[in-house]
Amino acid sequence: MNYLSKGILKSLLIIGALFFFQDCTLNHEVTHIYLVRHADRDGKPDVLNEAGEKRAQELKELLKDEKLDVIFSSNYNRTKSTAQPLVEELGLSLIIYDAGDLEALVTDVKTNYKGKRILIVGHSNTVPATINAFGVKPALEDIDHDTYNDLFQVLFTNQDDVALIQTTYGD
Repeated sequence: MNYLSKGILKSLLIIGALFFFQDCTLNHEVTHIYLVRHADRDGKPDVLNEAGEKRAQELKELLKDEKLDVIFSSNYNRTKSTAQPLVEELGLSLIIYDAGDLEALVTDVKTNYKGKRILIVGHSNTVPATINAFGVKPALEDIDHDTYNDLFQVLFTNQDDVALIQTTYGD
């Protein structure tokens, strides 16, 4: 599939999700959850490289006007460093979640953050697993090891209607 076709397909998916939620939102609160994998790093170190630092700034610029209520991060330097510019920009506290217990994270979000706008920063395997735990179908697979620019948005209502918007950000 060429770049233009991917762009058209992505636009159609976004439009479809918006029409789906137009009906759902008339009587129900919508929770907006943005999910990203930590920004770029080299090899095994738990630190962002120069491209990762730039991507963290790009994430801040992209989401700073989205009126986020809470930001979650796993307890790794690379995820916390990805979230930190946005945390500082918005004056929020970073909430650490257990990357080994994603069901607890999903339950916490569904129980305590209904109708809120949330960012969750995770990993190539935990971001798709978290999205899947929110009930998105079809299930997503792990993010490619060299991919750092995916931005996912899960929308759900208190009636458990759920939709996924997937796009990219940064260079």
